[in-house]
Amino acid sequence: MPGGSSITYCTFMFHRNPKYWGENSETFDPTRWLSGTSPKGQAAGAFMPFSAGPRTVRDLEAVIHSISHAIDSVLVSARSLTCND
Repeated sequence: MPGGSSITYCTFMFHRNPKYWGENSETFDPTRWLSGTSPKGQAAGAFMPFSAGPRTVRDLEAVIHSISHAIDSVLVSARSLTCND
């Protein structure tokens, strides 16, 4: 590959590859992760919603912490709401 070449990939298709996700790769199936194990034959990095490698989201752990904190704040606020008929 010549220097300066760009490589792109389609994460939509990458996350629906039957080789890693099985015959139901097009189906939303959250039970895939309930057992705590990867789907059969799944390669490391087969699911990468935030990218992977050196160009991943910077400080992803801090981003996830911030999102968790925001969700927690909303839930705490919602708990104090009352419903009046």
